[in-house]
Amino acid sequence: MSDELDALVFDFKKFDESLLDTLKQSEVQYGNLKAENSDFTVAIVNGELVSVKIPGQMKKVRDDQVKNNAGGYVFQVSDVTRIRRFLILGSEGGTFYPSEKEITLDNVQNLIRIIDEGKAFMILKEIGEINAQNRNPKMTSMLFALALCARYHVHDCRKASKSSDPMVVAYSKYISEMHKAAFKLVPDVCRIPTHLFEFVGNCELISKSSSSNKDKPATGWGRTMRAVISKWYESKTPERLAMFLTKYPQRGGWSHRDLFRLAHPNLKRRGDSFYSSPERLELETIFNFAVKGTLEVKKQDTGEEKKSDGDTEEAEIKEKHTPEQLEHAKNSKALGLIEAYLKLKNEKNEEIIIAEIKKHGLVREHIPTDALKSVNIWKALLDTEMPMTAMIRNLGRMSAIKCLDDNQIADIVRRLNDVEELRKARIHPLNVLIARSTYYIGGGYKSSLEWEPEQKIVDALEQAFYKSFINAPPTGKRYCLGIDVSGSMGCHVSGCVITCREAASALSLINLHNENTVRMVAFCDDLVELPFDKTWSLDKMRDYMDTLRYAPTDCALPMIWAMEKDLKFDVFVIYTDNETYFGDVHPFEALKQYREKSGIHDARLIVMGMSATEFTIADPTDAGMLDIAGFDSAVPQIISDPATISLPRCTVSVAIVNGELVSDKIPGQVKKVRDDQVKNNAGGYVFQVSDVTRIRRFLILGSEGGTFYQSEKEITLDNVQNLIRIIDEGKAFMILKEIGEINAQNRNPKMTSMLFALALCARYHVHDCRKASKSSDPMVVAYSKYISEMHKAAFKLVPDVCRIPTHLFEFVGNCELISKSSSSNKDKSSTGWGRTMRAVISKWYESKTPERLAMFLTKYPQRGGWSHRDLFRLAHPNLKRRGDSFYSSPERLELETIFNFAVKGTLEVKKQDTGEEKKSDGDTEEAEIKEKHTPEQLEHAKNSKALGLIEAYLKLKNEKNEEIIIAEIKKHGLVREHIPTDALKSVNIWKELLDTEMPMTAMIRNLGRMSAIKCLDENQITDIVRRLNDVEELRKARIHPLNVLIARSTYSKGGGYKSSLQWEPEKRIVDALEKAFYKSFINAPPTGKRYCLGIDVSISMSQPASGAVITCREAASALSFIHFHNEETVKIVAFCNKLTELHFDKKNCTLDTMSCTIRRLRYGSTDCALPMIWAMEKDLKFDVFVIYTDNETFFGDVHPFEALKQYREKSGIHDARLIVMGMSATEFTIADPTDAGMLDIAGFDSAVPQIINEFVNGNI
Repeated sequence: MSDELDALVFDFKKFDESLLDTLKQSEVQYGNLKAENSDFTVAIVNGELVSVKIPGQMKKVRDDQVKNNAGGYVFQVSDVTRIRRFLILGSEGGTFYPSEKEITLDNVQNLIRIIDEGKAFMILKEIGEINAQNRNPKMTSMLFALALCARYHVHDCRKASKSSDPMVVAYSKYISEMHKAAFKLVPDVCRIPTHLFEFVGNCELISKSSSSNKDKPATGWGRTMRAVISKWYESKTPERLAMFLTKYPQRGGWSHRDLFRLAHPNLKRRGDSFYSSPERLELETIFNFAVKGTLEVKKQDTGEEKKSDGDTEEAEIKEKHTPEQLEHAKNSKALGLIEAYLKLKNEKNEEIIIAEIKKHGLVREHIPTDALKSVNIWKALLDTEMPMTAMIRNLGRMSAIKCLDDNQIADIVRRLNDVEELRKARIHPLNVLIARSTYYIGGGYKSSLEWEPEQKIVDALEQAFYKSFINAPPTGKRYCLGIDVSGSMGCHVSGCVITCREAASALSLINLHNENTVRMVAFCDDLVELPFDKTWSLDKMRDYMDTLRYAPTDCALPMIWAMEKDLKFDVFVIYTDNETYFGDVHPFEALKQYREKSGIHDARLIVMGMSATEFTIADPTDAGMLDIAGFDSAVPQIISDPATISLPRCTVSVAIVNGELVSDKIPGQVKKVRDDQVKNNAGGYVFQVSDVTRIRRFLILGSEGGTFYQSEKEITLDNVQNLIRIIDEGKAFMILKEIGEINAQNRNPKMTSMLFALALCARYHVHDCRKASKSSDPMVVAYSKYISEMHKAAFKLVPDVCRIPTHLFEFVGNCELISKSSSSNKDKSSTGWGRTMRAVISKWYESKTPERLAMFLTKYPQRGGWSHRDLFRLAHPNLKRRGDSFYSSPERLELETIFNFAVKGTLEVKKQDTGEEKKSDGDTEEAEIKEKHTPEQLEHAKNSKALGLIEAYLKLKNEKNEEIIIAEIKKHGLVREHIPTDALKSVNIWKELLDTEMPMTAMIRNLGRMSAIKCLDENQITDIVRRLNDVEELRKARIHPLNVLIARSTYSKGGGYKSSLQWEPEKRIVDALEKAFYKSFINAPPTGKRYCLGIDVSISMSQPASGAVITCREAASALSFIHFHNEETVKIVAFCNKLTELHFDKKNCTLDTMSCTIRRLRYGSTDCALPMIWAMEKDLKFDVFVIYTDNETFFGDVHPFEALKQYREKSGIHDARLIVMGMSATEFTIADPTDAGMLDIAGFDSAVPQIINEFVNGNI
């Protein structure tokens, strides 16, 4: 045996870490292959990639679905249902998937979240109702939840009440009210000392763990706690109190003496009437017994003197108590019970014990353990009307020692059939079922005790099971009861002897007995019709269910079976743990299909949850679907009338910061009101933008500079992960389409994001793609083809996107990085320089004209660690690829010379026509070249402007003579990048650069420098203004609005961003730049609509826009000016946590005027609903609301999308629209994606006017 065990031990030394790489690769391919065939995926089986069918239930078909523990997509239950499940089902025993500890932790965290959200009333309401109706089989979960509400943050609450902050005081009041409300439930919930002991233990634990001061944690024993525990004892009658003290002396490490010591109960609190009450001495004696454990005071009337110092005190007590009180104490049943309990502690005489049982009505807990082996003592206990719970719990023991005769069996049967006695004893159905199952099998759960079960008692317990439910009249509906018999249903219910499978079968019998038209089925991965009817017993049903096999779960099968068989049902009841995943159709979809096919449009689905998890197959948005905690004793009543509960909202939230309590009103926007909402970085609930919008935001807005909530690195990571997910889902075309369109229309101000996205599509998994193409598995081959096609499509965009070498260098660098990081083989990672990459880079150089190529090589010699020489070395561009016509082309020698310069950095070939001989070994080669080239080619090279430009560039590298530099600028049209750095201090050189038609981008970028050195005269200023007003030149230069706005802001401030350079701005240039800003957008005609423009001026909008000198706040103001000038009816408002109406005059208002106004506004939290709320309050009519924001809204009580709907309703403008101008590349938007009247646009899209025009006119 030991040899077999040794063989099973895993040898870590032999573990091949490359398996992890293979796993990573397969995970990526898993997502990719879904794009080719959504029904299949890939997996590694025995080291081989194979295709596997994906069950439909493992695909997310609704945004509000969540993944269950089995991997299937289901729904998340509501807070009320989650609370109810925990209170009724608990977490004992765990489930097939998560352990007991995991379920408990999940539920506790859920309760804490609900309290933190200000909805503690929801928990307490459920505790009160479930407890009052005896709907929970065990008290553990309820007692913990009650203690949590009673002592959560108790220490911090006291501290907060003394704060000068009204919000902190308000929070402390909320918590204090929760504590009071919880303690009000204690008398009803803690019916016996066992409950009280457990509650107190939980209170201490929670007080300590939820305190922010870990050095001095709270114990929870404050005034309220002491008062409640004291009242619990003070309110009891003498008989009840005596029974509690003797039957339950201690539990879980707590005793009555402990509670008396901590709470100090005092009978004087009963009022003045207590002193004359006959029970006074009796109760004082019982309280004294609770503390001391002895019964001393009864000696008062015996005439016996106490030989101790207590004689004087005893005499005083006699004087205090009336004769009536002394007589009452003498004849007290309660004191007699305590006296008997003390007397029997060490008693072994059976007759004396039986006599005391009969005289005082003692119960099992009063009897010494050794005496419980006696048949006669058990008979006496049973004959003295043993409590129902104790009788049910001890049926096995009594049968084991054979103490039950016919009369006693008959009496047990009678009591089990008495509905009223079952109700008074608060017998829960699950406890009866457990007792029946335990008794029937003739052996205790985790016990060696055995007995012969009595059939009459077994049958009576079955009847008691049905009768212990809250009855409801038959509904007259047609029922289909579906019992989940999958593997996960083999777990035990609440840690007891029966499984979820057996419990579900028993629960189904309730409906079977209560309704006339019922069909029953069992299902796992297939469905079996069950032959059960009203004559079947629990045992017969259980035996039949045991024959059914275990398998994966498909909860849709009952509805599918009903459709296939054309059966008519009004109600489907599914008994399951909601861990479904195996079927192709989601259960909620199956019900909708059944409604459609059967014509029963109000057919209902009731889910009986058998475990306290957060999942349900019932669609929470469908009023015809209901989730019930399986062992809720009110099940029949709920099924007959599945009413929903409307719960009010709460208003206070709290947190602990640096050990101090801070609190605030809970804004409505931090509450989730739609299942498809997600939490933004500020904590508010908004919507997730579509994939296309997310791509567009990243390409246009980028992530440079980060946001108020996320760093640049975090935003970049989020967006990169999003791009990878889109590729993995087979939607790479979406990314490439956006890159192509945005680039063609010059809609992005910076290229960084676009170049990265293009490189990702060009080189993602390039190494794995080659490997996969050789596979014998068609699914793997299909995957490699998809990736290969993506690479080709990406490279087709390179010539258009990489317009200048700077772009090309950055693209190549990204390609290498992505190739290495996305390769599964880390030992030999791919560089990405495959045949396709080399061909594309080569063609980029080969396709350029000599003049353009010469300018690129000299103006951008290197960037980001890459040079042209590097790319030539790796790509090997070759002019021969131009075809045979190239050899006779006049440009041949010119281009060959330029290519030679790119590699060597020198201009050697031009010496051919000078007649000058080279004193080197290159003379022979030179002679050969002369023989190859025609005179025409030699002449063309001699007069080449391109080669002249390169020659000038090389000549000026170390030139310091200003006149020579100016002459070369005039002759060859040199630009700033060609000029030596030291020479750029010269005013004359800058004048010459400007006079030679300086490129528009360079001119805008260098306006500050030229003003700083005072090189701009009247003529040059006039020329600059003319060029900035030339729309066609702006378009040809691909000048983006954001770049113009940044240039204007920088120039008008008279100082560079992160620079010490200063200048006096020229007003005409500032005005021209403002006009250029408007003209750089793609124009669109006015729509004639009424606009409300809302500018978010909250603190998060203070971040720089795209890493630039201007903030998002200022950028939003500038963007709003486009509509302000373009439309006739426009109102502008600024908002944060309040709204300010802005008044501007179109004729006189400038960007500076607006910026100055905006800067004066205070910062605050964000409420994007304010513009719509303001319009409703002022009764203003708008067709379009345009909100400029980063979507980090959280402060308001109404969600923005709800505010728009309310505005539509109130104003009567039912097609009122909302346009959200996103100012950061996050995944959030306040626009409802399901509403055709709401649109999200990336803020600095140069096509904004055109897009808005089309949207407002209903074209998109």
